[in-house]
Amino acid sequence: MNIRTLSVLALCLAGIACQSQTIQVVPMDHGLIDAVGYTSPRAIPLSATQPPEITKLPDHLVNVRFGAFHIGGKTFSVCIGDLPGKKWQLFVDTNGDGDLTNDPTPVWNLIHYKDEKGVSHASMEGFVKVGFTLAGSRRPVTLGVYQFDPTDPENAGEKESLTFYTDYALKGIIRTAKKSYPFLIMDWSATGDFTTKRVEFLIDREQMGRGYLYATRYHLDQPFNLGGTTYELSKIAPLGGPMTITVSKTTVAEIPMPRRAKVFAVGTVFPGFTAETMDHSPIDFPLGFKGHLVMIDFWATWCGPCMGDVPATKAAYEKFHDKGFDLIGISTDVKDMEKQVRDAVSQHQMIWPQIYGPNARKAWELYKQVSIPSGFLVDGDTGMLLAFGDDLRSDRIMKTVQRLMAKKGLLKKGS
Repeated sequence: MNIRTLSVLALCLAGIACQSQTIQVVPMDHGLIDAVGYTSPRAIPLSATQPPEITKLPDHLVNVRFGAFHIGGKTFSVCIGDLPGKKWQLFVDTNGDGDLTNDPTPVWNLIHYKDEKGVSHASMEGFVKVGFTLAGSRRPVTLGVYQFDPTDPENAGEKESLTFYTDYALKGIIRTAKKSYPFLIMDWSATGDFTTKRVEFLIDREQMGRGYLYATRYHLDQPFNLGGTTYELSKIAPLGGPMTITVSKTTVAEIPMPRRAKVFAVGTVFPGFTAETMDHSPIDFPLGFKGHLVMIDFWATWCGPCMGDVPATKAAYEKFHDKGFDLIGISTDVKDMEKQVRDAVSQHQMIWPQIYGPNARKAWELYKQVSIPSGFLVDGDTGMLLAFGDDLRSDRIMKTVQRLMAKKGLLKKGS
């Protein structure tokens, strides 16, 4: 009996192979961007011509542009227009009746920013829920939506379009004889069709509590190796549904594990570095921050969770900076994205020092390519790591910084 036969036999005994085993998939209505840390936006054209599908508009709506999402085999009409005292409003026909006055109001927020010349602009961004059948269950799923300021010359090409991206996915677990592996299937085409070329299949092989930031990418229609055994999946249904897994007759090599991030622990001395900010100021972290607490924040312009954390991070910085809290942003954006980084810093009013380019790459490599968003709060006197990870995310950063500054004696009672 050869090794391959023994492998198949072991899987049979575990109830995994020999005969096709069913893998259930569960719809994930929202949270994809938080799970994977990136997105793949698409644009839909806008036109001044009202389509016949739209039969009723809000009263007094002017400067209207129309478009449509085509997702899950359904069409959802959208329009953007101005109301008295309310410019740039978004309406989505989520119930499909042609009436844009009786649908839930999307989350749609105005974001102010300044360009490189100091000219003020504004963009809009938010979320909308649309309902279609996903993996056999009709449910509202989330789409992210945004539009750039059409008066900004840098966005002239986006003037007649609305950009959107998927925040939904399918999830499940692959169980082998040795281990169980969580997975996600993502429809970046935002069509609700999980058979297109833009579908990604991610398996969390490390399971280190980082979601899918370090997951391995596979193709649904190609054999893949897990733990030394090659498997195949049946083709998933267009709108999602159960799959089958079998041991493949083809053998492929296992994809090497992604480089593991360094394991950090509160109370250990955190490695320091020197660098130059985007404004050409020297940074000596953490030795240059004696008497203070200093946080480094790894982020990127394309990272939805990173940008989502900015308001809370900014609030903590504004409240505690003059009391001894310093912050350094480290952009992990790739080469030739300096303009995008500067635009994001300006738009979101990230007023603390920023590092980008080779200096940022050296810092990222020093900490073994940490996932993003990642923050590390360090004592400038001792170099000791005081907090990191979720304790410095949007819903916790204010309390974490306040607690540790009080512990260091930087805050008066009641501050």
